Amino acid sequence: MNLKRTFFIFVFLTTLIFSSCTGQKSEKNISNIQYLENYFTSNEISMPEGMLYAQNLSSYNDKIYLSGITSTNQPKRYVYSFDTTDKTFTEVNIDTLSDKYITAMYMNSEQIIIGSENGGVNINGKDVLELSAGKSARAFYETPDNELIVISSDAGNNFSANIYDNTTYELKDKLNFDEICNFEFGTNILNVHFKDGVFCVISEKYDGDKRVNDLYIISGKKTIESKHEDILPDTKGYYEKSYFNKRGNLCIIFRSLSDSSVLSIDELNISDGTRVNTYEETFNHITLLTFSYSPEKYDFLYWEDGKIYGYDADNVKKCEIV
Repeated sequence: MNLKRTFFIFVFLTTLIFSSCTGQKSEKNISNIQYLENYFTSNEISMPEGMLYAQNLSSYNDKIYLSGITSTNQPKRYVYSFDTTDKTFTEVNIDTLSDKYITAMYMNSEQIIIGSENGGVNINGKDVLELSAGKSARAFYETPDNELIVISSDAGNNFSANIYDNTTYELKDKLNFDEICNFEFGTNILNVHFKDGVFCVISEKYDGDKRVNDLYIISGKKTIESKHEDILPDTKGYYEKSYFNKRGNLCIIFRSLSDSSVLSIDELNISDGTRVNTYEETFNHITLLTFSYSPEKYDFLYWEDGKIYGYDADNVKKCEIV
């Protein structure tokens, strides 16, 4: 099963590099999605010249930030901001980044936070934080207590969360989810989210040929508040992505092993781990990338064949945006 998963991931990445389709791949903590929608719906503006595809996309107030790559042989990476008021692109200076392979982006009213593959975290143009060796930032969150949470993982999918003072950037606490969950041998973490004061850890293990996914709800005090076992007993395929939708439910996406264009989307209530809905969707091409979601109108946005669509699970439909 691991060989199959590795093969499909290799095919996915290879197809991505040699395609002309544009997409984004990052965890999204989008603060104000309507500006993103205004950009997509009212301005058919092409990507900055030479940019092959977007890696990360985030939005705050009247600005959209995206990072991208320009070449397949000698990649050059950029970060642009798009002002939805005057409809202009501006290149953001990332010369200060010690590593320009960007793994996560986030912003609020005062900060632009960029995580790099080498574990550096750049805030407003300065490398402020450095994660443990081998770790890279996967997502950023903020708490009401002015804390910055950095979710990170290494090549072995060992996830942790560092909690910093969001003004002084002093490390206040650290959570190692492998230790907290006390996993059985052979259990891997697929992803970690932070919502409403708790961490949601999605794990995976195999019992023979059967895949078992558990959901752990972990408090900031490093205790397991609840554990929901075998949450997707009949879903086939390999893990693609997870996100919170507009109803505040956790959605987990699996891609079919036999047909890479087929995605299964399971919607879960994290309070009891029950499956609220399940959807199966067929997309045209394997170069469908990771998802940007809107709590306002769509469950997520995605790129396909050079167009941007919104997916509305309530009506089980795709809506072409631009």
